[in-house]
Amino acid sequence: MAGSKPHAVVFPFPTQGHINPLMLLAERLLDSGISVTFVHTARTSSMLQKSQQNPLSYEGADQGLHESCPDAELYIEVLPDAVSADNRSTPVSPSVALFMSSIPVMRTHFESLILRLREVGRPPSCIIGDSFLPWIQDVADHFNIPRIEFWSSTATVYSMGFCIPSLLSNGYLPVPSGTDPESTIDVAPGTGPCRLADFFYDLTYYPVTSPVFEFLQAAFVRCKEAQRVLVHSMDHLEKDVIHALHKEGIPMDPIGPLLDLMDGSTAKVKHKELRSMSLLKEDKDSLEWLDTHPKSSVIYASFGSNVKISLQEIQELALGLEESQQPFLLVIRPDLVPNGTHLDALPDKFAERIEGRGRVSSWVPQRAVLAHPSVGGFFSHCGWNSVLESMWMGVPIIGSPRESEQNTNLKCLLDWKAAIAVDAKHSKVYIKRDLVKKAIKTLMQEPEGEVVRRRMVELKEEARFAIERGQSRSNLQKLVEDIRRMASEMM
Repeated sequence: MAGSKPHAVVFPFPTQGHINPLMLLAERLLDSGISVTFVHTARTSSMLQKSQQNPLSYEGADQGLHESCPDAELYIEVLPDAVSADNRSTPVSPSVALFMSSIPVMRTHFESLILRLREVGRPPSCIIGDSFLPWIQDVADHFNIPRIEFWSSTATVYSMGFCIPSLLSNGYLPVPSGTDPESTIDVAPGTGPCRLADFFYDLTYYPVTSPVFEFLQAAFVRCKEAQRVLVHSMDHLEKDVIHALHKEGIPMDPIGPLLDLMDGSTAKVKHKELRSMSLLKEDKDSLEWLDTHPKSSVIYASFGSNVKISLQEIQELALGLEESQQPFLLVIRPDLVPNGTHLDALPDKFAERIEGRGRVSSWVPQRAVLAHPSVGGFFSHCGWNSVLESMWMGVPIIGSPRESEQNTNLKCLLDWKAAIAVDAKHSKVYIKRDLVKKAIKTLMQEPEGEVVRRRMVELKEEARFAIERGQSRSNLQKLVEDIRRMASEMM
């Protein structure tokens, strides 16, 4: 059928940190007149239903016209995934081994979805799939549909993942016993010499025979088959790395940050199915609490949707926040306290001591919190979504990385002079109250903190220029034009 309507199937990896940026990209496409089918797994759909005060209805494929562009339609689809919604190995995702075992089921149902979309007259012009779903390339090839890969972190981390074969062949992996973490490696395209300590955790801490390493390695092997690789970063921040990856044959385009549609407490996202994609119930009363504090005075502390942190470290963090004498908003996810509530994780009589000056919540609307004028610093695990959101709002970061690529993200932030490291001596941080107190004092009172605060304001302006008038905007326009061309060429 010639001249089909432009239609992108968008399939995120089923965790909060991967759903969020692809949700924002879907909103961009809808506003440009591209219809979108957004795919959830059964587990994430179940969690979305539980997290909403007014649960969404996914019954039936047709979700109707997009409010801001009548030519575009949004559809929400749910794929069976053979993963129990009650599995609590992490707050929003099963273990890697369990997820990998579910791939055959998801793939079968995804192929059935593509067939059904064709049968009902909505053939996909392209499939935009998360890098951690590389098997989508096989489905795309089977149906002769262009695949566009989406990478939700930095080009720097992508380059490190891409060079896994070189790391293995040169003997850097597995990391030889006794290797100095300060030793440098120069094999990742465009990054220059990097300390071993700056390579993201999953590469250096997991055995090369483990399911996690196998899963990670698979994410980077299909990149040259994709029509392009979209990276949620900015050209001006990672120009050398992006250029080097181009020379390696990887068609990478930075399109970040995809945040101008959600700038604070008043969401500009038009469609309720995309607006309501928090997998945990949000404490929106925290915004009213922030109203009671002076400008740039509150430290917001949160470790994202997936990071694990011990109860002892939660208590050390709480005590460090208390001793800093700064107002603070602390988030303790429900899954971190499996046999109680978030309040049960606090030290004895903590709530009474910090009444009025501190607030502890189980989950908050993070973009709205970071946009609030009273927030002056973000004590963060340095997940890339959190980094971009903080940058978009101009909020400086105190970095306390825990896992995944968070140490690499902090390394980038330190290079950009946009963060304070809670523990600069160790790449894998164990939280202690004295470190927390010192880092907050440095950010809020010391000359080093003033440099970081000014630099984050500069990065805020640069980020907004990139997406409003710069390279990211140009790349998004090119993406839309290509999807329209793909639709016009369909037979």
